[in-house]
Amino acid sequence: MSLADDTAIDYVFIDTSVDSFVLAMVELRSWGANGELLRDLRAKCEYYLSLVVNGRIVEMHPQSQGKRIAFRLVHRDPLTRRETTFIDSMRREHLDPAGIIWQQVLDDPHGV
Repeated sequence: MSLADDTAIDYVFIDTSVDSFVLAMVELRSWGANGELLRDLRAKCEYYLSLVVNGRIVEMHPQSQGKRIAFRLVHRDPLTRRETTFIDSMRREHLDPAGIIWQQVLDDPHGV
C-alpha cells in the first residue's frame, strides 16, 4: 500500500470511539527532501474527497451511511514542512467545511 495508487482506498474501518467511518491511506516510503511524494498525497486526498462529496463512498460502503467521515494518514516517516502545509490547506479549504475529520498516525515499524 502506498499513496502511489491514487484510485484505491487503502483500507476502511469504523472507529467506534467516535462513531466515524475511516478511509485510511498508508505511506511506507520516505517523504524525501524535495516533496517527492507530495503529488501522490494530493492525488490520494482528492480521490478520497471526491468519493465523499459525490456520495460514492456510501454506494461502495453502505456501512458508512450516517457516520461522520474521517481520513487517516498512516505513515512511517515524519512529515516535512511541505506535506504539513498541504494538509493544513486541504483541511481548511475542503475537509473542515465538509465535516471530514483528519487524522495522522506515525507508525514506527521498529517500535521506537
